Amino acid sequence: AQLPGVVIKDLDIYIEGQNDIVKIKAQSRRPESEKAEKEGRFVLSECKWPPYYREINLNEEINVFGIDAKLNDGVLVLRLPIFKPGQSRTIKRKIEVKQ
Repeated sequence: AQLPGVVIKDLDIYIEGQNDIVKIKAQSRRPESEKAEKEGRFVLSECKWPPYYREINLNEEINVFGIDAKLNDGVLVLRLPIFKPGQSRTIKRKIEVKQ
């Protein structure tokens, strides 16, 4: 997922349902240099800083204990291993994101 302006503390990722729904919530933030400029007057601002929400329904159940999430330069990469029969399952889990 492309998440420009998002830092890890403003990012929440959950696996829900039968481990087959990924929910991503994030809030992008205006860079500090532009915040200072905002106190002045703008003629035009081309960038928006909206909240981000994405819900992805997967065809396969996911092994929540093997998930890896990394955020680097505004790009979120999730590695979601497929659940194999006999492995432990959980209903909901928050995913920790690494840099």
